[in-house]
Amino acid sequence: MIDYKRRIIDFIEGTYAPEDFYAYLESDRHVLDWLQSIIPQDKDLMMSFK
Repeated sequence: MIDYKRRIIDFIEGTYAPEDFYAYLESDRHVLDWLQSIIPQDKDLMMSFK
């Protein structure tokens, strides 16, 4: 499985600390853009972590 998929699954399952997941998203814009594209447009994914 591709690393970013495993990280997302670990985060959803609660085995990946939110702070670490947030840092990962900031370091990989491709994954952040993809996740932002699948959530409702009126929601900002990064604001969810602050």
